[in-house]
Amino acid sequence: MPDRSRSPSPPRRTDGNLIDVYTDGDAAFAAALDAITSARERVWLEMYIFEPDATGRLAIDALARAAQRGCDVVVLFDRWGSPRFSLRHAAPIHAAGGQVAVYNPLLPWNKLGRSIAPILHRDHRKLLIADDTAFVGGHNISTAYGGPGPELFCDLTVRLRGPCLRDLGRVFNSALARATGQTRPGPPAPPANADGVPVQVLALDARQQEYSLDVAIRALLRIARRRCYVATPYFIPPPWFIEALTRAAQRGVDVRI
Repeated sequence: MPDRSRSPSPPRRTDGNLIDVYTDGDAAFAAALDAITSARERVWLEMYIFEPDATGRLAIDALARAAQRGCDVVVLFDRWGSPRFSLRHAAPIHAAGGQVAVYNPLLPWNKLGRSIAPILHRDHRKLLIADDTAFVGGHNISTAYGGPGPELFCDLTVRLRGPCLRDLGRVFNSALARATGQTRPGPPAPPANADGVPVQVLALDARQQEYSLDVAIRALLRIARRRCYVATPYFIPPPWFIEALTRAAQRGVDVRI
């Protein structure tokens, strides 16, 4: 079993970042769409679920217009999570000069001669980088998550502005390299904001032996003294996580799941 107690390349912390939290899917999608519309240099999108519904069509149109303005537009989507998103839907982005790539295609002859990963290894990230603004979290591109339709899921998205964008760009490029064998010049680190906060970009990719997210969670659970609140749609915890929560509760930490 791999040693998940330490990461081969611990991510650095950057100071001076601005953070906005969106719990409403409509507000999160509107803010992301505005960032794409305002972008002048790059729009990088990594998405697990990209539905070609009313919300998806708005995103496709905004991405195509960004490419027409000369932005470096790259869309990376997961085929398992986005079975209805086809090359036909991506055509406006391609026609405008953007790039659309599939992470780990399901059919072996679509893998471009590369063995990426077993069929169940999926790209579950939801990441948007638009110039000096980034969005990460749980909202996918679908009317079920936000936009012109009934919002069905309770989820969360964080907007980030500041030096951490350079690290988010590296995370995006790592996935793009595995999907296409290519990378893009990473975004420069935006200047720190005087009233900003520290941010550490954490990744989890077992095939790349990247467990920095696990490492950080272990550390937080070890030092927690007052509270530990967990909210997740997928609660299939490994034994170490249950043991850490139990130890925290035993020393008086308010543990809620």
